[in-house]
Amino acid sequence: MPRARGRHGWCRRSRLLITLRASTLRAHAGQWALPGGRLDPGETVREAAVRGAG
Repeated sequence: MPRARGRHGWCRRSRLLITLRASTLRAHAGQWALPGGRLDPGETVREAAVRGAG
């Protein structure tokens, strides 16, 4: 897999969006992960996707 630049990156072969988890998190700190996982109350799917990618 090609190395991602910055905090987010696209894998050129499979077109998979991955994010680097913050080093200050209690669980899985500093690991690459798929974005998302939940919707906050009143949040749309689009808003959750933007939050997850940002």
